[in-house]
Amino acid sequence: MRKVVKGVGGFDHAQWRAFSNQHIPASPARQFIDGDLLEQFLDLKHESAEAVVAAMQGGHSGATVDSVTQLVEELSRLH
Repeated sequence: MRKVVKGVGGFDHAQWRAFSNQHIPASPARQFIDGDLLEQFLDLKHESAEAVVAAMQGGHSGATVDSVTQLVEELSRLH
């Protein structure tokens, strides 16, 4: 998704989500599902959604745009 969707305000999404404070320099966010980014999948044009699905696991995931859309919709209902 980060490769297809432009970050908020032109920021790189990974940089925007990175944690930092006065004592800890910026470190990338890892091992969580970013709901904001995930829900943006539903707003993608079909061609962009296809690019995201193709990039998943090198295109060998067996996923389709429809199956990923359905999963994202189910996840969005959970929160």
